[in-house]
Amino acid sequence: ESISNIRTVRSFAADELEIAKYVQAVGDPDGRMPGTCCWIPPRRTNSTYSLGVKKQMAASLFMGFVVCAGLSTSVLIVWYGSTLVLEGDVSQGDLVAFALYSVQIGASLGMLAGLASQLFNAVGASKRAFQLIDRTPQVPWQGGTYPDAPVAGNIKFQNVHFAYPSRKDVPVL
Repeated sequence: ESISNIRTVRSFAADELEIAKYVQAVGDPDGRMPGTCCWIPPRRTNSTYSLGVKKQMAASLFMGFVVCAGLSTSVLIVWYGSTLVLEGDVSQGDLVAFALYSVQIGASLGMLAGLASQLFNAVGASKRAFQLIDRTPQVPWQGGTYPDAPVAGNIKFQNVHFAYPSRKDVPVL
């Protein structure tokens, strides 16, 4: 909202205030403490930025583990399958078919895990949306009071002057 109404923010000279609000809510990605690594967020904040970096680090470690486990499984299948082929218990075609089936099943399970992650993200987002929908408003929808008599509206302004900072010589009021 502040970005889309930047002219209003500038006219009230509230640049620093809005920047401080933004940094408090989202975090300052350039405001690193000396001695911190470029990809480890500072420990002093729970900003959106630092939480996002932590989330991506955890996801990267998990994906590295999954890929390593998948490749290790493929190596084990080839090793054990080759011993079975050498002993004559399994044909080469059966080994290749089993290896391809296992790769396809692993890829499907990986996609299912990604889908579950997206589902949990959607559940978290919808939880907040339903909290906003279910809250009771501070101002009631119905009722209220009306003045007994019509308001006259006799208001006088005396010695009121205003000009925008960009054009101080042009009075608006």
